[in-house]
Amino acid sequence: MIKFEGLTRSRIAGLGFAAVLASAAGIVYAQSNVETASEAAVESGSAEMVIQKWPKSVQTEARMLIDRYGQPGTVEENRLVWEDNGPWKRTVMHREGMTRPMIGKNRDHLEQVISREVPEDKVAELEKFDKRIKVDRAAGELSSRSDSERMNFLTLNLADDIVKGQRTAADARSFAKQVQALEKAGKSSPYLDGLIFTMQNGAQPPIETPDMDMTPDTRQDMEQESR
Repeated sequence: MIKFEGLTRSRIAGLGFAAVLASAAGIVYAQSNVETASEAAVESGSAEMVIQKWPKSVQTEARMLIDRYGQPGTVEENRLVWEDNGPWKRTVMHREGMTRPMIGKNRDHLEQVISREVPEDKVAELEKFDKRIKVDRAAGELSSRSDSERMNFLTLNLADDIVKGQRTAADARSFAKQVQALEKAGKSSPYLDGLIFTMQNGAQPPIETPDMDMTPDTRQDMEQESR
């Protein structure tokens, strides 16, 4: 039998209120643990488990990247992230793409980043060339977002030409259209196959000789880039 000697009515009420607070704190703590465990499950789960909930076309693109670069270092519900994969400082595969108004319903899910210092006076020209290009001058990064790695190579190679003053935005857009048309005809180009400029970490990517039919001006431009 519990004795309440020496306990006033106010102290008893206080003890009851404390018990309620302790119970509520326990519920909040338990809920927090559940949320933390849920987040950890997503982070520790394989990329395949996550992308199964993505649109079919995006799943295909994501699996191609996994085959090429291995499992991503970061797996989240809406994106996969690789760090220092191949020529890239960072690769991000987004579940949701960016609408490309000029091309209709196509969406850009693949974002790829390189280390590249961009002078302030070149930022506007890059935006004129392609609004999907992002410049982070504070981090020393330049990125492109498109529907494939080959298109990101093309965009960033032309962006480098613009930064160096070798092309204007209009020149770059015209050249990009030529290369894309040749690709549809089954031809290739160094601009599509990799980064053809010297990386700022000192690495020099390989340059392949183009094997495609093109106008004399186009061939001259590409030969100059391979020197």
